[in-house]
Amino acid sequence: SGCCYGNAHSKREKGYGYVEGIIRDKSSGVEISHAWNVDSDGRHYDFTLIDTESYEYKGLVIPYDLRYEVASKTGKVWYCVLPYITFEK
Repeated sequence: SGCCYGNAHSKREKGYGYVEGIIRDKSSGVEISHAWNVDSDGRHYDFTLIDTESYEYKGLVIPYDLRYEVASKTGKVWYCVLPYITFEK
């Protein structure tokens, strides 16, 4: 618990994609930055939280090359990527 970015990243070796976004507690409405996984069929998995049915998930699949690019800037700390993404017009 509490290591969602590293947990989700480590599942790459088992073939899962990496997702970052926001989860919202269905009862309280509290939103939390979070990372989880997706398989090749588009099914989402959260290997960090136990009670996943209590949350609504909204996120983006982050390519691994982008994860490594950001990690190289943060000293190989497997933390969130979304704040480091910029979009060009």
